[in-house]
Amino acid sequence: YMNILRLMRLFRMLKQIKRLKSVQFMFNTVIKLVLGSQHILMTLGCVVFFFTSLSVQLWGGILYESNPKLEETEWKESKWYALNFNDFLMAFGSWFVSLLSEYLPEFTEAISMASNISGSWLIFPLFYIFGVMIVFELVMAFTIEMFVQLSNKRIEEEKNGPRPFKPLARLEQCFFEKGIGFHYQLLGKDEFE
Repeated sequence: YMNILRLMRLFRMLKQIKRLKSVQFMFNTVIKLVLGSQHILMTLGCVVFFFTSLSVQLWGGILYESNPKLEETEWKESKWYALNFNDFLMAFGSWFVSLLSEYLPEFTEAISMASNISGSWLIFPLFYIFGVMIVFELVMAFTIEMFVQLSNKRIEEEKNGPRPFKPLARLEQCFFEKGIGFHYQLLGKDEFE
């Protein structure tokens, strides 16, 4: 029962944290980044999917712990047995690690030693060029650029106040000219910009 009470205490703390402006900004920024970068992330997904499917077809079942061809390879010495190309999810994980860690010569060495297809290790430098150097760097550049824009917009709004929603500003002006007060609160204003 004490663990449940600790969990409830954590929820109470999270409820308080979500009221902070900086946390709200961070949460909204992450959502806008993901929604704004759908196309570039889809391109990255297609590149990784292509290399994942290709690697399962070419090297499925050749990287395993007791394979004698892999003796004294860096892949075996590092005990990277989980990073193989035996099925789609394992291959996806291997390419994802390569995407984040950039070029990993351990895979190249292991494949060149274990594969019967000569030159198939060249797929790793190709992935590095197309997956990491081009697409992943574009994703990072887009993310940084969009974050800077959102951050500048936040600083501008803190300095000048939020930008008025033009249709409501015109309506407010009409009410003001007639001497009538018009009060409103705009929720979800970013969808209209």
